Amino acid sequence: MLSRSMRTTSYQHAVRGGAFGLLLILLGQSAMAQITVLGDLWREKFCKPGDRYVEKVVVQNPTQAPVVVQLFQADLKESLGDIGLVSVGVIRRSNASWITLRNVRYKIDPMSQVALEVPIKVPLSIPPGTYYSALVVQTASPSDQKASGGRIGVAMTIQLCTTISGGKNAIEVNEKLKTKGNELILDVTNTGDNVLILKFMSDDINGRVRIYPGETNRKIINIEKLPDGFYQRRLIFDDEKNFIVPKQVEFRKGKEAPLVSTSGQRLNKFGGLQVALDYGTNRQGVRLLGHLNFGRFSIHGSTSRSEYEKTPISYGSQLYAAYQGRGFSLSAGTFFWGARTFKQIGGCIYFKRVTASLSYSPDYRMTNATLSVGLFNRLSFSAYTIFIQGKKPDAFVSLLISIL
Repeated sequence: MLSRSMRTTSYQHAVRGGAFGLLLILLGQSAMAQITVLGDLWREKFCKPGDRYVEKVVVQNPTQAPVVVQLFQADLKESLGDIGLVSVGVIRRSNASWITLRNVRYKIDPMSQVALEVPIKVPLSIPPGTYYSALVVQTASPSDQKASGGRIGVAMTIQLCTTISGGKNAIEVNEKLKTKGNELILDVTNTGDNVLILKFMSDDINGRVRIYPGETNRKIINIEKLPDGFYQRRLIFDDEKNFIVPKQVEFRKGKEAPLVSTSGQRLNKFGGLQVALDYGTNRQGVRLLGHLNFGRFSIHGSTSRSEYEKTPISYGSQLYAAYQGRGFSLSAGTFFWGARTFKQIGGCIYFKRVTASLSYSPDYRMTNATLSVGLFNRLSFSAYTIFIQGKKPDAFVSLLISIL
């Protein structure tokens, strides 16, 4: 997101079949700059339909030589926090057509300044909300203009916003927060009508973000000081006026270990131990489950002593390995029942606290379908259905409690 304190930008633009394209590259204040625009480079005006106002742009020439200034209009396009300039008319909420430039070329004498007037006329019939575009102030000496057609020079971009009262304020926060190294990536989408400048905060996470209507801003937050582990945070988004939105977010810092096991129980970084309390038409008993994590790979084991017609899953043990992807896992392992073994393959998909898994044993022609819901960090509830060829399907429920 462009900062209000930004003072200098350079850009490139190309002509393709009459289309105008611009790429905005942010720079700091430079001694090489030929001009300075006084005042903010982001400006918002609150108006009513039919209003007229004049935006004054003061351009200063601090050099010992005259400078020629040219003005260009463009629309602003925001993509995950990066703002670029595109052709006028591309953005639905553009106010570029409301602006009539009286002159597009000015000469500024050495060590002097000029006040450029930019008249803006709001249409009589316009829905409420924020409308915006950019005014690009480009400089080039007369000799530079002759050589380049006026397309090369130092440029400064002013964002002009017009807000019509009555629009709604609304945001959506990406639930699938990601971590990369010591950075937390947070995506916030403006689903309302007005441009929003939001401060967000929790006990150890805070920052500011500005989002145009319909756009998504990506905020990268440094979490280097947080210990490795799984986190839940209640963020408060506040425009410090009359818009406050609380949001519960979850993220993990550290090595990318699975967040959810095939049983639906949350995992810690290294592994864990669980107790399952089973109850069903043919199954009542207690199972012990454990797992070890190795990055995206994990090893799972379980033992069972429940009553279930002396089948391979009634009493014995199970051992399998799993690979954890983004939103899914794949597993392969073996049932051990006395001196007999039965192979098993399976897959799992998960979203937030809900997990759905399906496994199959070709040796015993047995299919196991599971739906799990994580109730708390150490407690989850699962419903199982087991199909064995030649036998009546069995269904039971299980409560899983995490010990470690």
